[in-house]
Amino acid sequence: MAPRPAFLRLGFLLFAMSLAAAGAQPAAAPEPDAQSNPPRNLLSRELPAWLDLGVNVRTRVERRDGLSFQAPFTDGLLLNRARFEAAVKPSQRWRVRLQLQDSRSAWLDPSRSRTGTDNPLDIRQLHLEVGAEDGDGWQARMGRQLLIFGKERVLAERNWNNVSPSWDAVRVGYGRGGDRIDAFAASQVQNDPGDVDAALSGADIAGFYAAVGSLLPHGRIEPYWFYNDRPRMQGVLVAHDAGVHTFGARAGGTVGAHWDYDAELTCQRGHAPQVSQRGWLGYAEVGFQPTEKHWGPRLFTVYEEASGDKDPNDGRVGTYDAGFGKRHSHLGEADAVGRSNLRTLESGVETTPAQALQLRVVYHHFRTARRRDGLYSTNGLLAVAAPVGRVSSSRIGDEVDLLMEWSPNRVWLLEGGVGRFFPGAWLQQALGSAPQRGIVYVSLEWTL
Repeated sequence: MAPRPAFLRLGFLLFAMSLAAAGAQPAAAPEPDAQSNPPRNLLSRELPAWLDLGVNVRTRVERRDGLSFQAPFTDGLLLNRARFEAAVKPSQRWRVRLQLQDSRSAWLDPSRSRTGTDNPLDIRQLHLEVGAEDGDGWQARMGRQLLIFGKERVLAERNWNNVSPSWDAVRVGYGRGGDRIDAFAASQVQNDPGDVDAALSGADIAGFYAAVGSLLPHGRIEPYWFYNDRPRMQGVLVAHDAGVHTFGARAGGTVGAHWDYDAELTCQRGHAPQVSQRGWLGYAEVGFQPTEKHWGPRLFTVYEEASGDKDPNDGRVGTYDAGFGKRHSHLGEADAVGRSNLRTLESGVETTPAQALQLRVVYHHFRTARRRDGLYSTNGLLAVAAPVGRVSSSRIGDEVDLLMEWSPNRVWLLEGGVGRFFPGAWLQQALGSAPQRGIVYVSLEWTL
C-alpha cells in the first residue's frame, strides 16, 4: 500500500511545478465561447467582478419498493440539499473557491443508513486555483474539490446523491485548444454528520486523465490511469497491503449529421494479500437522430460488460471494482444492479418536444458475466450471492425507465421519473423468490 506521505509529496510537487509554469508562461487567449466564459451566477450580476456568489437548492421526493429484493421493504423519503458558493478572484491568475453544503432527509426507514442522505452544514469545496480560468495554459488547484472526468464511469461527482463525495486533492493541468491533461493526487473525504468532514485515512488515489480533441474529426480520445490503495475485491474493502491500477481510454464523437458514438475500455490490475486483481469494463453506445429538428428523437443502443470472477479458489479476482464511478441512472433508475459481474443491453429514445422539455424512455436487460459470481449493488457491495448448485440462467432481470426533465430558464429545473425492475431466472434461483423493484420520484431545483 502506498503510504499517505508519498501521495502528499507527489501532490505538493505537482502543485509547485504548476505554480512555476503558470507564473512563467502566460496562458494563450482562447476564442470566447460559452464554456470558456460561463455566465456569472444570477446573484453576482450586481457584484464587483472579483466576487461571485451562488445558491443551489434541490428538493426530491421519492418512493422505492422491493429494496434489498424483499417484497415488503418499501420506503419513501424527502431529500433536501442546499449549496452556497463563493469565489474570490483578486486577479486573473488566482482564485479561492468555497462551497458549503447542507444535506438532510425525512421519512427515511429507521433501518436504513443516513450516511448517503444526511450531512448538516459542511465544507464540500474549499480550494485555491492558480493559472488561467478559461482552460488554456497551466492551471493548478489545491484543497477540497471534485474529481469529474469523461462520462463519469471511472471518476464521478454522483450529483444524484444527497451527499456527494469530494476529495482533498492537488490537481495540475495543462490545456491547449481541444487538448488537455490533468494529473492529480487525492484523498477521499468521508461523510461525518456529527463533525467537519475529514479525509479518510488510507483512501488515496493518484493518476492522470487526458482529453485529446485534435486527433479524431468531430471526436476526442481520453486516456487515463490512476492507482487506488484502498480497493474493493468482490465487494470486500481491502484496507491493508493492497493496490489496484485502473487504466483505459474513452472515445466519443459524431459521424455526419445524424450519428454519434461513445466507447470505453477499462482494465484493472492489482494485488491484495494472497490474491491478485484482474478486472475490466467495456462500454459501447451508438446513437442516431433521424432529423436535425430540435424536437427530433434520438434513438440509442448500448452494450456494457463488467467482468466477473470465474473461480473463487484460484487466487485471482476477476470481478471489476466499480470504485469511484457514477452509481445512479447509468444502469437504471431503480438501482437494482451495480457495475460488477454484469452484462447490460440497453435501448431507448429521447426527444425534446418543447424547447425546455426533454423526455426519455429506456429499456435495460441485465445478465451476469459469470454465473458463479454474485450480484453487486451500486455501492460495490455484494448484494446477492450466486445460487448454490447448478445455475440454469445468467438473466438477472429487465428494467423500464420513463424520465422527464423541464428547465424553462437558468433558475428552475423540474425532474421526474419512474423505474421498474423485473427479476429474472438467475435472481429467482439465488433468492428462491424475488419481487419486483421500483422507484418513483419528483425533484425540484433552483439556482441563483
